[in-house]
Amino acid sequence: ADETFYESRVIDLGNITVELFEAPSPHTPDTTLVYIPSDKVIFLGDSTLGEFPSWKKDKDKVKGLIRVIEDMKIDTCVLGHWYPASKEEVLQELKGAL
Repeated sequence: ADETFYESRVIDLGNITVELFEAPSPHTPDTTLVYIPSDKVIFLGDSTLGEFPSWKKDKDKVKGLIRVIEDMKIDTCVLGHWYPASKEEVLQELKGAL
């Protein structure tokens, strides 16, 4: 990688700011989420999925991801292999895994 970061990084793209940050995830041990505060959009990628290949979800990691999402000003969540969803839809799905 040409550049790396730890915990978080803010990128100013001119007319928009993008925030990259590490978050807990039941899918992988090193998840980076992408947040666009001005649009209230977060790119969650596969972070809501279980661990491959069993697809089991570690409950503590699910709870951590729920806390992150609940604390943010988000309207839309962009998932890795699915349609964009509302914050409420994503939280409902994650809470269902508990």
